[in-house]
Amino acid sequence: MTWLERRPVVELDDGTLIRYDPASDTAHVSEPSESEPDDDDF
Repeated sequence: MTWLERRPVVELDDGTLIRYDPASDTAHVSEPSESEPDDDDF
């Protein structure tokens, strides 16, 4: 977990991002895009 602009951000090993929005008290999940190379792809 990291803190960007005083807000928690979690990045999973597969590239999924989870960001918390305190204004709406919700979490937003962003799936990784297929255009980014994965470290496991050779």
